[in-house]
Amino acid sequence: MSSPQPLRDRLPMANDIYNWHPLLALTRESRAASIPTGWQNVMLRCRGKVSKSGNGVILSKKKSATAKSRRPRIAKKRPALNPADWVNAAIEVLVTRSIEHVRVEPLAKRLGATKGSFYWHFKDRAALLDAVIEEWTRRGVIEATALTQTGTATARQQLRRLLDFRSLTTARWADLEIAMWAWSRRYRPARIAALEIDRRRLEYVYGLFKELGFSHEDARARALIFYGTTMAVGRHTESERIEPDALDKILAMALAEYPPR
Repeated sequence: MSSPQPLRDRLPMANDIYNWHPLLALTRESRAASIPTGWQNVMLRCRGKVSKSGNGVILSKKKSATAKSRRPRIAKKRPALNPADWVNAAIEVLVTRSIEHVRVEPLAKRLGATKGSFYWHFKDRAALLDAVIEEWTRRGVIEATALTQTGTATARQQLRRLLDFRSLTTARWADLEIAMWAWSRRYRPARIAALEIDRRRLEYVYGLFKELGFSHEDARARALIFYGTTMAVGRHTESERIEPDALDKILAMALAEYPPR
């Protein structure tokens, strides 16, 4: 019986290592193009960039469908809210419900925001209520006078435009006036604002009658009557629109000489 072959004779020489090992016998190019299918799972786990082709596995730069599905989805950012968004939402709740329902958390849910967004713009709920009063003042005084004073309108034309402005306002505006006045009876800052709004409106109308040549007493009395009429005209739009002819008659009566001769 022949003696076993020495181990060093059974191992390949260093120069023949690529001929001895079947994997290493592949050239760099062929190994990049074809890998035995037995290595498929290993390659998938380690690289995640392989796909089958024939009996081998072809390297690919494209990510697998599994890798794509695991990619986290980035939620679309909502437009950032500004203070006006919170104020308008508070006014809507004030008109449709009451001031007691104007709260931070319900408003945040209504706007799809967090309470942190609210406190970014307002110190607290009282600051929001102050902003609501300020917005009411802006709409009720500044916008009305700005609309009637456009161009070179005479005092008579401005009075007529005031009637138009009140008759063309929506029922929602009348609801806001009523809601704000109801709130002002229980909340001192709103009460102070309501009185200031009335004072500024009356002062504006009084100035128009003075410009038309009426005395102080006449201008003051006519301003009170005319202002009360405009408020009624604004609230009347909730049921029906007042015709322009009727508005003309209202203005003619406000300017009529008294006592009649």
